Amino acid sequence: MIAHLVTFRFRDGVTDQSVSGLTKDLEAMAANMPFLNEYSCGPNLRLRANGVDFGVLAIVQDAAALDRYLDSPDHHSVLDRWADELFETRQSVQLFVGA
Repeated sequence: MIAHLVTFRFRDGVTDQSVSGLTKDLEAMAANMPFLNEYSCGPNLRLRANGVDFGVLAIVQDAAALDRYLDSPDHHSVLDRWADELFETRQSVQLFVGA
């Protein structure tokens, strides 16, 4: 399996309402993608210093499922709605997980 981890640093002035809207849109998007084995997103819990503001973790079976997720119209719709308003930086990494 593959873990796709994305982290975001927000622009100055981003509101809790916007973060909540982003979270709800991402969760709704993921609920309609049965090829996502696991999905989690939300604001940083701030348990360690110097962290980013928000994270997304998607676990998929293979590279084809990751492409299906990243290339989906629903994924692009959420990015188009929120990216310019919220994201100062966005970084991602993909890792093999499991046995």
